[in-house]
Amino acid sequence: MGIIILKKFFFPFFILFLTNISFSNTADSIITSKRVIKKLKINKHKLTIIYFLEPSCPISQKYQTIIKSINKENNNSEVNSIFIFPNNFSSKNETEKFALEIDSNSRIIFDNKKYYTSQIGGSITPEVFLITNLGEIIYNGAIDDWYYALGKNRNLTSNFYLKNAIYNYLNKLPIIPKKTEAIGCVIEI
Repeated sequence: MGIIILKKFFFPFFILFLTNISFSNTADSIITSKRVIKKLKINKHKLTIIYFLEPSCPISQKYQTIIKSINKENNNSEVNSIFIFPNNFSSKNETEKFALEIDSNSRIIFDNKKYYTSQIGGSITPEVFLITNLGEIIYNGAIDDWYYALGKNRNLTSNFYLKNAIYNYLNKLPIIPKKTEAIGCVIEI
């Protein structure tokens, strides 16, 4: 009986560990499915920001204003943004309201079957992927360094990973870092 309890307790952590390993090289990779690139209309803009979000995730909630600001700064024909909602924790109405409070111009995708989540490699909400029009993932991870652990955030943000990656790509500068660890709620597989 003790072994069964341990399996139930450690299995989610083991899956989380495997998830981190399997997507550790996501930045600098290509989304191989041309179908995904076409469906998401990634090829129509220089860059697409894909946000994995969940309205019931406290960290996703806290990032609404920051995402709104990033999208407002990049409201042009070169940069597109998509909100992907992979979990069923919130109703469709709650999710749409959550997304519209951030940005009414961003596409909303309900990904309950995890099709896009698995194709792109999302594992946390909030987590961001910055993708070129060719489907190359040039940045993946946290939006910034405001949160450094679950329930722990800094008073001041000092590293604006997503903003810097967008700026650097558009100005033909190197993107450093290309991957960071997203802090938030685990996407249920």
